[in-house]
Amino acid sequence: MRYSVLSPQSGFIRKATVCLHTFIPICADSATGGMVIIMQQIKCPNCGEVFNNLIEESKPKQEGICDKCHGNLTSRDDDSEETFEKRYQIYQKETEPLIKYYEGKNMAYHVDSSKDSDYAFKGIEQIIGGLYDKH
Repeated sequence: MRYSVLSPQSGFIRKATVCLHTFIPICADSATGGMVIIMQQIKCPNCGEVFNNLIEESKPKQEGICDKCHGNLTSRDDDSEETFEKRYQIYQKETEPLIKYYEGKNMAYHVDSSKDSDYAFKGIEQIIGGLYDKH
């Protein structure tokens, strides 16, 4: 595969060949856990900042008010149990087989997204750091 890569040292875009040898699915522990997390997400329509009333680290400091711009937080109209069920059926049909494929090749490294984005990011960093050390 070829990807465009921006080189900060040279300041221009160049082509680099990247070989896919790792797959990192980022998932909640369960369907129910994922549904609860998604249904508790709230977003600032002004700046786009996302919060979650369920996860302590992701809660806004003041209920219903954005920490960043002080706008009023809203939830998505389609973050309902019915919509989640449809999304989860698509996940089971299209994504689970892909995860199983990469697991079968020992190329899948899982990251738990049920905590907060910093937790998930640190998990990804650990995986990538460990893989970099191997190569």
